[in-house]
Amino acid sequence: MLYRRHDIKRMFGYSSIEHMGIIVFAFGMGGPLANFAGLLHMTMHSLTKSAIFSRSAISLRPKAPKRSPI
Repeated sequence: MLYRRHDIKRMFGYSSIEHMGIIVFAFGMGGPLANFAGLLHMTMHSLTKSAIFSRSAISLRPKAPKRSPI
């Protein structure tokens, strides 16, 4: 299903839902190492996804035609 998607933001949104499941699984395992892994995954995911979403918004924005200086 994802390989046929043309909307890149929607595809990244689906992967965010998957990552939230991984984070919940880490917290559900319990223990200090699992909690640290969940927090680390959550932090890295939020930093990476925000950068990807902002970059995709910039790259998908239509370019304005440049005017000649004449």
